Amino acid sequence: MKSSVLELKELASNKTILLVEDDEDVLESLTRLLSHFFTTIHTASDVPSALDKYQKFYSKKNPILIITDIHLGSMTGIDLTIALKKIDATQKIIAISGTEDRDIFIESIRCGVDRFVIKPIDQDELFNALITILKKNSLRSKT
Repeated sequence: MKSSVLELKELASNKTILLVEDDEDVLESLTRLLSHFFTTIHTASDVPSALDKYQKFYSKKNPILIITDIHLGSMTGIDLTIALKKIDATQKIIAISGTEDRDIFIESIRCGVDRFVIKPIDQDELFNALITILKKNSLRSKT
């Protein structure tokens, strides 16, 4: 566990993350947890505010990692993923959800979600998803 914490701390330093979650308790918990690793954390509780913050803070020089809940009210994390991929097809997205509906997993993957983490969120699983994506991103930026 300690090695994944240290690795995440190293990979996430100077990185920005956007957390999209409509459950205030989950959003607060994730923000508190990830603030130990990421330099900047933006939060949103719905798709329109997430897109607004993304467009406000996104740049190719400082990409934003996205963690989004799938169920966000009238619009979903899948809707958000589709919109973000139109802006930047390489955008890295982790989806979180309490559902075990296979169709949602398949649709998420088809839309471009990079990793899926089941709620209740297991910290090790989340850290591993973040490490995997951040490693891929750093390899891509070196080439």
